[in-house]
Amino acid sequence: LKPGEIMPCGDFVGDGDTESTMTAGGVANKAHLFYDVGAVAIAWAMTKGNITSKQFWQSDVAGEGFWNAVVPWAGYDYDTGYPGECPDDKGWKKALLDITGHACMEAFYAEFDVWAGSATEASVLAILEAQCDVDAATDGVFDLSTAKSGSSLDPCTFDAAAARTAAASRSSCNYNTHKAAFEAAPPTVERTSACAPTSSAA
Repeated sequence: LKPGEIMPCGDFVGDGDTESTMTAGGVANKAHLFYDVGAVAIAWAMTKGNITSKQFWQSDVAGEGFWNAVVPWAGYDYDTGYPGECPDDKGWKKALLDITGHACMEAFYAEFDVWAGSATEASVLAILEAQCDVDAATDGVFDLSTAKSGSSLDPCTFDAAAARTAAASRSSCNYNTHKAAFEAAPPTVERTSACAPTSSAA
C-alpha cells in the first residue's frame, strides 16, 4: 500500500492494485477507494465504537473522539514518510483503535474488509446516523467556548529516527489470521438511534 497510500502514485493506487487491474474489475474512478470507501469506513468505525459523528470529530476523550484525540507520533520523516508508518499504539492509529476496540489495525482492516465484502445498500444504511439524531446533535448555536484543539507537535524537537526504530521493533498483528476469524463469524454492525427505529425493527 505504501506507493499509493495517500494518492495515486504512477500506476499504483490505494489498495495496491494497478489502475488497469481496477479498471478491469469495474472500478471506474480510483478516487472512490480513497473517499467513498473511506467515508463508509469512518461511519463503520463510529458505529463499532457506539459514538456519534459529533463525538468523533469534536471530543478529545480517548475512545470517544478521533480528530482531537490524536496525539501526534514523533517518528514521521516529513520528507519521505507516509501516514501508514505510524505504529498501532501511537498517533491516528491509536485514536482509531481506542474507538473500535480492535487490538491492531490489521484486525480493524480485516473486520471491515469482511463486512464490506458482503455489504448491501441496507447494511451500509444501517451504520449511518439517523437524520433525527444528527438534527438533535446540531440543534442550536455552536458554543465556541467548547471548541477543542488537538495536541500539537513541533517536528523540530524530536528524534524521528529513534521513534521509527522503536516502532519497527514492535510486533505486528497478522491480517490473514484476523480475516479468517471474522469470515468464520461474520460481523454484524448496526447503529442504534434515540429517535428512529432500527432496521431490524422496521
